[in-house]
Amino acid sequence: MKLLHMFYFGLVQAFQVFVKWADDLKSDHPGAILDLKENLLRLECTVLPTLQDKWVSLHPSFGLICWPDDDELKQQFKRSDGVDFLHFGELNKEEKEKLSGKISTLLRDIGVPALSEVCMS
Repeated sequence: MKLLHMFYFGLVQAFQVFVKWADDLKSDHPGAILDLKENLLRLECTVLPTLQDKWVSLHPSFGLICWPDDDELKQQFKRSDGVDFLHFGELNKEEKEKLSGKISTLLRDIGVPALSEVCMS
């Protein structure tokens, strides 16, 4: 139970980090997003929480990392090999609005597509 609590706490903290990044980077210099993306592409930079209870980076060896913007598609693809979904735990209404707003913009800018975008291409 303690491990589960620690994992959930990590998800909440990870979401707050993304909120801070989104706020800070929108007012920062244009190269900041590129710097963040370059760091997240490093194999050892496993700071992205996934639905499969793993922490990954954007390194290609982790496969396709996307965020689930559609519950039906998430259920359809959640067991697909080579596809991992970012996971931030249970979000309240305000957090969901942040995810679909400024955080989704940040995710797109660093190369993490929404699942619906992946399915359309």
